[in-house]
Amino acid sequence: MSQRPSWDEYFMSLAKLAATRSTCRAVSVGAVIVKDRQVLATGYNGPPRGFAHCTELGYCYVGVARCDLDQSYTSRASHAEANAIAMAARKGISVEGATMYTTLEPCLSCTKLILAAGLVQVFYEEGLTWHKSRATFAQEMPIPITALKLSTTAVERAVAFLEQPTSLKNPSDPPGYNPTLKTLLALDIDGVVRDVQGSYLRALADTVAHFTGGQFRPSHADIDELKSEGVWNNDWEGSQELVYRYFEGLGKNRAQVSLSYPELVDFFQERYLGQNLDGYIRDETLLIDREFFDRWDRAGIGWGFVSGASRKSAQFILCERLGLVSPPLVAMGEAREKPDPEGLQKLIAHFQAPISQVVYCGDTVADMLTITRAAQSDPTRTYRAVGVLPPHNLTAHYRQQLIQAGAHQVVTGLAELTVEGLEALFAGA
Repeated sequence: MSQRPSWDEYFMSLAKLAATRSTCRAVSVGAVIVKDRQVLATGYNGPPRGFAHCTELGYCYVGVARCDLDQSYTSRASHAEANAIAMAARKGISVEGATMYTTLEPCLSCTKLILAAGLVQVFYEEGLTWHKSRATFAQEMPIPITALKLSTTAVERAVAFLEQPTSLKNPSDPPGYNPTLKTLLALDIDGVVRDVQGSYLRALADTVAHFTGGQFRPSHADIDELKSEGVWNNDWEGSQELVYRYFEGLGKNRAQVSLSYPELVDFFQERYLGQNLDGYIRDETLLIDREFFDRWDRAGIGWGFVSGASRKSAQFILCERLGLVSPPLVAMGEAREKPDPEGLQKLIAHFQAPISQVVYCGDTVADMLTITRAAQSDPTRTYRAVGVLPPHNLTAHYRQQLIQAGAHQVVTGLAELTVEGLEALFAGA
């Protein structure tokens, strides 16, 4: 399959590149106007021509660091969509019949400007919460305004091209590609890369407490006991299961319990992610640092992630906090839930290399069972499971549970994992 991005992905990538020129302190937005697969104009958000840039001033207005923090002030920025249309107008370029690609869904003012300019279609990457008047306006929208997310392949290819001279090395090789790669270190994230007892576990407990009317708030031990069953890798489903079990303990069957799964997911995400990654996730403690990955790079060992966390949550911790660039990742919803080995198999396939040895490090029974099932379904490779005791549960009992589930080794943290130790796992295999 070709790794080339689609035309829509290509133009959205250009819009994202335009956004890097933004001088707005609140949010960076880029826009591109295209007709017949030709770029007519680009734009990004920032103050009007002749005004000082907010990023240079360090504030938007005196005493106001960002316009979005004080609704009594009008934003100093012209929006990216408006600037793109204005750029075309200054150059005498008609945009009638054109398509716009923008990294943020247009506001009401920009939407009206887009319609007045004669554009016939809009693609946006991130959505806005629609105001009532804007939602009513949208019901009469005469042109399609469509969400468009870049595929993982398109993102990885773009990063590869940006990171290296295209004339010196083939940028189509996936990140970490090594035609001689033999060993892969696959990692879970929650409880392994980051300590989730004050974030994910807290959000789970909050969620169960909320949907049981405050009558039951599970402890870490309650949650660990649930996960020891080996099937509750998804924390939304785990929250739902604990709510149901609480009411079953009161003599009700599940059909009698009024529980909306979408509402439960929204509540959990609001607690964990917050409105803009300002929820519990913001305070998670990292359990490893960037040097951990450099160690495996130097040893010629590939690495990547198979996680039950959402891609947004996983990328925040891996890219924003750890500073990894486009790390190989299979996240929630991109493969069947562990202990099904599909996610691990997808990660292996990502490297397009003759991998013969695979180690998976995880902190749950489901993680250990994943390796067992991978070995059963793929006899061409040797698989090893390393159990990682999460910071909130370092007990001998939990260590034994991981061993019984298939762990070949159990450590109290990834810092204990060495190149020599990894090689020893395969000795005699």
